[in-house]
Amino acid sequence: MEWLKVSYIADQLGISKVATYKRIKACKPSLNPYIKKINGIMHVSTDGFNRLKEFTVKIKNPENSSQIPPTVNHFKPQGLQDELKEVYNSRIKFLESQLQNQQETFNLLVKSHTEEKVRTDTIIMSLTQKIESLQIEYRKNEKSIPDHEISPQPDHVNTKKDFIVQASIWNKLVSGINHFFIEIFNPVSLRKNP
Repeated sequence: MEWLKVSYIADQLGISKVATYKRIKACKPSLNPYIKKINGIMHVSTDGFNRLKEFTVKIKNPENSSQIPPTVNHFKPQGLQDELKEVYNSRIKFLESQLQNQQETFNLLVKSHTEEKVRTDTIIMSLTQKIESLQIEYRKNEKSIPDHEISPQPDHVNTKKDFIVQASIWNKLVSGINHFFIEIFNPVSLRKNP
């Protein structure tokens, strides 16, 4: 296929380059397959030149063209509409596949988020149970220590009262941590809303 410059086409049709560009623009949808830019310069194939020549003849002699106005649809090749349908159908299929992939990704993210919530809930419940068991064990050990086994420190004498104060501070700290986890993470509601 030979590619012709617009200046050559203008000389062959006997019109100016500007008029040639205008006619190409008027027929551009039907001439699109026959137009190519080479080094930034528009070229038209020989088939495109023949179509443009028919268009020019019909403009100059409207009585020979059965009064058909120069429209874009008149010069569309029959197969072009089928090609456009194919292109649009393939584009639609591509977009549908993209949409399906996005939906699958979204479903995977929701599933992993749900699993993560269950795992977090399990960890929180496990920690809560361990804190409770430590509190119970601590209370048992606190009751089992006799008074004579508490050895005084050389610089400070520990009394049973000091030990109870320290134990109550420890209990407050542990219960505060327990309360903090329950308030922040609310494991009961996490279990109900996976």
